Amino acid sequence: CRQETPPSAPEVAPASDGQTRAKNGDEVWIIVTYVKDEIKSDFEKWVKDVLYAALYKTTNPMKKDQLKVTRWLEPTQQNEDKTWTYVWIMDPVIPNTNYDIPTFLNQEYGEEKGKEHWATYQTFWAKPVEAHVLKQSSL
Repeated sequence: CRQETPPSAPEVAPASDGQTRAKNGDEVWIIVTYVKDEIKSDFEKWVKDVLYAALYKTTNPMKKDQLKVTRWLEPTQQNEDKTWTYVWIMDPVIPNTNYDIPTFLNQEYGEEKGKEHWATYQTFWAKPVEAHVLKQSSL
């Protein structure tokens, strides 16, 4: 029986929007946030009006680079426990950069308002946020 060698994966897989994705061995993060049912719309408003509003208008080149390779996924249905699952995918992670949200909020909104925004964000959580650190395979 002859075995064929599978074709090599491309070094960089372009995304449909022209962005690049992780190369073989690059780190990828998946951040999973479970949101309480009764404040789902408040959470979506916060993400749009607080977090992404600041990301889109920042002059910080590091944050602009991070934004280009970060995807935001919204749920299509509710979980059995009545929570909602939202996911950020950083693909790839930009090495030697800071992804800390509280620090970013403090830089963009000032320390007092940044802390308020971070505290508000935490009220949406139905359970602890999950962070998964993975690496791109060659498959």
